[in-house]
Amino acid sequence: MGVMLGISNSGTPMALTDSEIRSTVPRDRPFKISDGGGLHLLINPNGSRLWRLKYRFQGKERLASFGSYPLVTLKEARQRRDEYKRTVLSGDDPMAPRRGRTFESVAAEWIERHARGYKPAYKIATMRRLEQNLLPDLGSKPIATIEAPDILRVLRTIEKRGAFEMAARMRALASQIFRFAIASGYAKRDPAADLRGALTPHTTIHHAALPADDLKALLSKVKASDEIPVIRLGILILAHTAVRASELTGATWAEIQDGLWEIPGERMKMQRPHIVPLSMQIRAMLEELRGDSAYVFASPANIDKPISNNAMLYAMYRAGYHSKMTLHGFRACFSTICNEEREKKSHAFGPEVIERQLAHCEKNEVKAAYNRATHLDARKDLMQWYSDFLDGKVASGPTYRIGDFMRAQGKLKR
Repeated sequence: MGVMLGISNSGTPMALTDSEIRSTVPRDRPFKISDGGGLHLLINPNGSRLWRLKYRFQGKERLASFGSYPLVTLKEARQRRDEYKRTVLSGDDPMAPRRGRTFESVAAEWIERHARGYKPAYKIATMRRLEQNLLPDLGSKPIATIEAPDILRVLRTIEKRGAFEMAARMRALASQIFRFAIASGYAKRDPAADLRGALTPHTTIHHAALPADDLKALLSKVKASDEIPVIRLGILILAHTAVRASELTGATWAEIQDGLWEIPGERMKMQRPHIVPLSMQIRAMLEELRGDSAYVFASPANIDKPISNNAMLYAMYRAGYHSKMTLHGFRACFSTICNEEREKKSHAFGPEVIERQLAHCEKNEVKAAYNRATHLDARKDLMQWYSDFLDGKVASGPTYRIGDFMRAQGKLKR
């Protein structure tokens, strides 16, 4: 039988270390390792490590929960232990305010901890969803008093808007917050878990995309539309570049040089910089957008801000493509068309070139750091081929060679 960590040979509790905690092996039954002063970790058979603090208030023993390790670090757990001790010495029960924590305050704490390492936009978007859907009814309630019917009433209101997928997301989000509250000692159970199966079933709608001929018809309709230039050209350039809509609308003129558009990592989904070679068609459309704004797709109402994604989406709706096509669908079109036409021998670009142009790259960050320009020459040819294909200049059959030909004529710079 091994010696329990955190206990000296004399039986006196010793301070824990991170290495000791990480090396502790779970057993068939829960057990504790002590850090002293009533603070200990409860090690469960499933491997979870939960901070607990035993203390006495007015002669009664109490048990506080501080969360799980390593989400709550050893240093943070010790700080909370010392805060509890000071509160007890002042004559107050440190558990009293914890039992009164509101859903909103716990949600804010959960977001702050859960979103470590994520973009600031992630935290903002999550809090916005909470503010719009859950907090108006649940925010001011003590989280420990909220029951399943309280949450269901809120979710039914969301369903009445026809937002069935959002209702399901809010149930899952509420459940995550309640699980965090349980681990932190703010609540005893997760009432949102009781609502599994209680919501109206919904079918997930994937980003709509069009077959090649229908895509060309859409682009022809957009070209002939009376939409303002920034909207009309925005849709066309989005189709030709196959970038994400948010990457397009946030584009600045400083990012575009020598026939290349270099999107900085902070504006990319995976936080890695990405290069988009610009075909002659794209360059011509960009020249039409030249103006006084730093943004390529500047809002007509305020040139210091870009247009919104919805401005382009609603234009497609007006063109008759509601529920038939989405902005993200242009990426699916690019992937499908490029791969299908490769099978037809319309071009000779390999899958790795196509995937790299979609910014689907290695997860190994060290390797990816050196691969920003991977297959760049081939991608320049690919993007020119794709623009020509969308313009109806490419027929299925012979392998595409126009890029090589035009470079030989000095009309297309590398």
